[in-house]
Amino acid sequence: MPWTKTQIISEAFAEIGKGSYSFDMQPDEYQMALRRLDAMMATWGAAANIRIGYSGGNGFGDVSDETEVPDWAVSAMYLNLAISLAPAYGKTVSPDTKINAKQALDSIMNLTTERRTRFIGGYAGAGAGPFTTLPSAADYLETGGGGELDIEV
Repeated sequence: MPWTKTQIISEAFAEIGKGSYSFDMQPDEYQMALRRLDAMMATWGAAANIRIGYSGGNGFGDVSDETEVPDWAVSAMYLNLAISLAPAYGKTVSPDTKINAKQALDSIMNLTTERRTRFIGGYAGAGAGPFTTLPSAADYLETGGGGELDIEV
């Protein structure tokens, strides 16, 4: 079962020392954290082309909605959200949290990035002959960061 946005926000607050056992969060604090979470995920999608299935919104959605992200992406979300939330509460995140957040985000990038096939032309190597060429790479279909794909037939 996917994590809810509430669970991710609670984990982020726990990471900065505002755990549920010592901190009664108000609804407006959840909404502020949800806006930052939605903004962070939109930035990941637009700037880094990270698409992990997050069902975001404009920051004013329901906090109890499921995120629809795979389990291997959750830690990157709450650790990076904690880094984003800490200054608003006068907190400084630990160096370990920063390192773990970067490693988790790098793992997401490694899992969601596809290597392009590399084609060589001209001389293909020993035994292939001096003028052997491989077919050129097919042009990949590129789309924008967040737009719809229009296919004309």
